[in-house]
Amino acid sequence: MLKTMIMMISLIFSQSLLASTVTVEGLKDTTVDVSRVQKQVTLIQSVKGESDLRVSFVVMDSGGSTDLSPRARLYLTVFNESEMKDAKSAHMIASINSLVSSKRIEAGVYEAIVTQYDYSGECGGALPESMLKITVDARQLTADVRKFKGAGEFDVSTVQTPITITKSCI
Repeated sequence: MLKTMIMMISLIFSQSLLASTVTVEGLKDTTVDVSRVQKQVTLIQSVKGESDLRVSFVVMDSGGSTDLSPRARLYLTVFNESEMKDAKSAHMIASINSLVSSKRIEAGVYEAIVTQYDYSGECGGALPESMLKITVDARQLTADVRKFKGAGEFDVSTVQTPITITKSCI
């Protein structure tokens, strides 16, 4: 009986720590209140020919919050500056408390380590705040932003290519 209970508890615990993956569309409106920007981390700044691609994680303050409300939102932003034709994109990644670290894994794939309230107990911690690893696959997005040609001079386009976000407890 004890062995069965231990197996059941370990099965439940291991399932709650599995990674979850979602696909997120780009935001139509990329207007930002710059006074709410807490942090911007440039993950890549790449110049190829007439293309100047910049990919960043941006942390935006959520404003006043109650005890267990997320303090900020994490976005992935992509901007490609080329002569008279620019393309941009913004994707809301997660509601977070803080961005601990971030890095580029490979071309178009980025990782953020964040703290976030664990309302559902998915991370199995005794405390309400947990550490999460968020992996963002934006390979198609960065390709689409970079290849934007524009229809006329001084075009600016908002690219909404979906990205894949995988979150796992650490």
